Amino acid sequence: MEKLQQLREIYEAYIEQTVLLQRNAKPLQGFLGFGQRLGTDPCHGAFAEIVEQFAKEADVTSEEAKAILEYAFTVPDAHKKNELAYWMLLAVHGKMFPLTEKLTAQDAKELLALYDRLHPKRLRMPVQKDLAKKLKHAAK
Repeated sequence: MEKLQQLREIYEAYIEQTVLLQRNAKPLQGFLGFGQRLGTDPCHGAFAEIVEQFAKEADVTSEEAKAILEYAFTVPDAHKKNELAYWMLLAVHGKMFPLTEKLTAQDAKELLALYDRLHPKRLRMPVQKDLAKKLKHAAK
């Protein structure tokens, strides 16, 4: 589960960056065009790129891919109060597409059930809908 630990470290570093951004923000930063908005900080794009590269290069078994995806699916709920991180943690679900190809049908089926519980269809962003389709296809 070395790859899962690697992904956790990527996520934890990003979340810490967003916490520091919020902690160091000046009052009304970004309001009415004064200063840079925290949501436009380069750390968000860098995080998405790192996750995308990780998913593309991960040489993992179905079991490892399942554990990685479970982590990625569950971690946003723990950070709902951190709006800087929360939305990006959901958005990078779209970067996980390559990992769905590593899943056995049974693992994909179990992940789809988890995803449906955690991220109801009515609340999904387009990228999450696409991921659910990939999981459904892998579950066949």
